[in-house]
Amino acid sequence: NIKFSVPQASDVRISIYNMLGQEVRTLFAGQMDRGTRVVEWNGLDSGGRQLSSGTYVYRMTAGSFVESHKMLLLK
Repeated sequence: NIKFSVPQASDVRISIYNMLGQEVRTLFAGQMDRGTRVVEWNGLDSGGRQLSSGTYVYRMTAGSFVESHKMLLLK
């Protein structure tokens, strides 16, 4: 689960990347109102295939705000 807050309405994008920097899935892309949200990632890539256990990076952009964090996927 990825929990985040949006201080004002803006375009938000949350994407998952492997350690090679390749985007494997976009969890959310669109307009979001102000508030706190939780987005769940089930470990699947954009084609619906289960990804292997390991370290991934999620990146959130909202307007001019950009932040990335590592996360560990365990099966």
